[in-house]
Amino acid sequence: MKILITAAIALLPFALKAQTTEHTPFYSYEKLSFQTGDFLVKDYYIPLDGNINNPKSIMYVAKKPGMNDIFETAVGFKTDSFTVAKGERLVYSVNLFINPSSTFAEVKNLTTGGQQTINLKLDGVISANRAIEITGKEYDRKASVVDGVFSFNRNKYKIVSNKEIQEKLSDVLKGITI
Repeated sequence: MKILITAAIALLPFALKAQTTEHTPFYSYEKLSFQTGDFLVKDYYIPLDGNINNPKSIMYVAKKPGMNDIFETAVGFKTDSFTVAKGERLVYSVNLFINPSSTFAEVKNLTTGGQQTINLKLDGVISANRAIEITGKEYDRKASVVDGVFSFNRNKYKIVSNKEIQEKLSDVLKGITI
């Protein structure tokens, strides 16, 4: 039974995005998991690489995207998709969006189908996972992450840490109303 639940949790982010005949869902992988109260939360990071340069991905930009395209997609598309289980049952899915103008979570109750968008006050404009990926892929050879600041394409952006995301998501789950 645990194997079946683990498989369901692992495949849920793919099932949450509808497919068309033209595009496949985005690629994601499990980044971390944590316990908060009665909930087990699994974070599936949605990387840029393998998505923005893949014509079959819904995140496709170009075979060789420019630096502006990379940054716009990095902050315009969801960064993480979370599954939330209580006991052995999946109860919520959460999509996290972090960008310069707003940060919010889209929460879906998997039992009732109810949905809620929750504005978040996060201190930054790009997730740590995104900043680290962009720096590691050398889209910009001068890109760096230093002291919570992401430097890319001659600009500096404050990073939202994974710890802050985990804390905010824990707060969201405590106050969920759907």
